[in-house]
Amino acid sequence: PSPSLSFNEFCEVHGDRLARALSLVCDDAAVASAALRSALVSASQRYRQLVDHPHQPGWVFGKGLDAADKALREMSPVGAGRRDTRLGGRYRRLDRLASA
Repeated sequence: PSPSLSFNEFCEVHGDRLARALSLVCDDAAVASAALRSALVSASQRYRQLVDHPHQPGWVFGKGLDAADKALREMSPVGAGRRDTRLGGRYRRLDRLASA
Protein backbone atom coordinates (compact mmCIF):
# COMPACT_ATOMS: atom_id res chain seq x y z
CA PRO A 1 0.00 0.00 0.00
CA SER A 2 1.04 3.51 -0.57
CA PRO A 3 -0.73 6.71 0.37
CA SER A 4 -1.85 7.07 -3.24
CA LEU A 5 -3.17 3.51 -3.63
CA SER A 6 -6.38 2.17 -2.19
CA PHE A 7 -6.34 -1.40 -0.97
CA ASN A 8 -8.18 -2.51 -4.12
CA GLU A 9 -5.58 -0.74 -6.27
CA PHE A 10 -2.80 -2.43 -4.30
CA CYS A 11 -4.40 -5.80 -5.07
CA GLU A 12 -4.69 -4.92 -8.77
CA VAL A 13 -1.07 -3.76 -8.99
CA HIS A 14 0.57 -6.54 -6.95
CA GLY A 15 -1.94 -9.40 -6.82
CA ASP A 16 -0.85 -11.30 -9.94
CA ARG A 17 2.83 -11.18 -9.05
CA LEU A 18 2.12 -12.32 -5.49
CA ALA A 19 -0.06 -15.16 -6.78
CA ARG A 20 2.64 -16.34 -9.20
CA ALA A 21 5.34 -16.21 -6.53
CA LEU A 22 3.29 -18.17 -4.01
CA SER A 23 2.31 -20.74 -6.65
CA LEU A 24 5.95 -21.21 -7.56
CA VAL A 25 6.98 -21.76 -3.97
CA CYS A 26 4.03 -23.97 -3.00
CA ASP A 27 3.77 -26.26 -6.03
CA ASP A 28 0.06 -26.39 -5.19
CA ALA A 29 -2.27 -23.85 -6.78
CA ALA A 30 -5.05 -24.37 -4.23
CA VAL A 31 -2.72 -23.86 -1.27
CA ALA A 32 -1.16 -20.80 -2.92
CA SER A 33 -4.55 -19.27 -3.67
CA ALA A 34 -5.81 -19.81 -0.11
CA ALA A 35 -2.54 -18.46 1.28
CA LEU A 36 -2.80 -15.31 -0.83
CA ARG A 37 -6.40 -14.75 0.28
CA SER A 38 -5.33 -15.11 3.91
CA ALA A 39 -2.43 -12.70 3.42
CA LEU A 40 -4.63 -10.14 1.71
CA VAL A 41 -7.18 -10.35 4.53
CA SER A 42 -4.36 -9.62 7.00
CA ALA A 43 -3.17 -6.75 4.82
CA SER A 44 -6.65 -5.28 4.55
CA GLN A 45 -7.00 -5.33 8.34
CA ARG A 46 -3.65 -3.54 8.75
CA TYR A 47 -3.75 -1.35 5.66
CA ARG A 48 -3.16 1.95 7.48
CA GLN A 49 -0.09 0.58 9.27
CA LEU A 50 1.31 -0.93 6.05
CA VAL A 51 1.49 2.45 4.38
CA ASP A 52 4.77 3.08 6.23
CA HIS A 53 6.19 -0.41 5.62
CA PRO A 54 9.32 -0.26 3.42
CA HIS A 55 8.21 -3.17 1.19
CA GLN A 56 4.48 -3.74 1.35
CA PRO A 57 4.31 -6.56 -1.25
CA GLY A 58 7.07 -8.37 0.63
CA TRP A 59 5.07 -8.15 3.83
CA VAL A 60 2.03 -9.65 2.11
CA PHE A 61 4.21 -12.36 0.52
CA GLY A 62 5.65 -13.25 3.93
CA LYS A 63 2.16 -13.59 5.38
CA GLY A 64 1.25 -15.78 2.41
CA LEU A 65 4.29 -17.99 3.00
CA ASP A 66 3.31 -18.39 6.64
CA ALA A 67 -0.23 -19.40 5.66
CA ALA A 68 1.00 -21.80 2.97
CA ASP A 69 3.53 -23.37 5.33
CA LYS A 70 0.82 -23.95 7.93
CA ALA A 71 -1.54 -25.45 5.34
CA LEU A 72 1.11 -27.78 3.96
CA ARG A 73 2.06 -28.95 7.45
CA GLU A 74 -1.60 -29.63 8.26
CA MET A 75 -2.02 -31.60 5.03
CA SER A 76 1.02 -33.78 5.57
CA PRO A 77 0.84 -37.01 7.54
CA VAL A 78 2.09 -36.92 11.10
CA GLY A 79 5.38 -38.74 11.36
CA ALA A 80 9.00 -38.78 10.31
CA GLY A 81 8.62 -37.06 6.94
CA ARG A 82 6.25 -34.35 8.05
CA ARG A 83 8.90 -31.67 8.45
CA ASP A 84 10.05 -32.24 4.86
CA THR A 85 6.79 -30.84 3.52
CA ARG A 86 7.45 -27.39 4.94
CA LEU A 87 8.40 -24.54 2.66
CA GLY A 88 11.92 -24.02 4.01
CA GLY A 89 13.69 -25.76 1.13
CA ARG A 90 11.41 -24.14 -1.41
CA TYR A 91 12.78 -20.67 -0.70
CA ARG A 92 15.79 -21.64 -2.84
CA ARG A 93 13.57 -21.30 -5.90
CA LEU A 94 13.06 -17.65 -5.09
CA ASP A 95 16.81 -17.18 -4.68
CA ARG A 96 17.35 -18.63 -8.16
CA LEU A 97 14.70 -16.33 -9.62
CA ALA A 98 16.18 -13.28 -7.92
CA SER A 99 19.65 -14.02 -9.26
CA ALA A 100 18.43 -14.64 -12.83
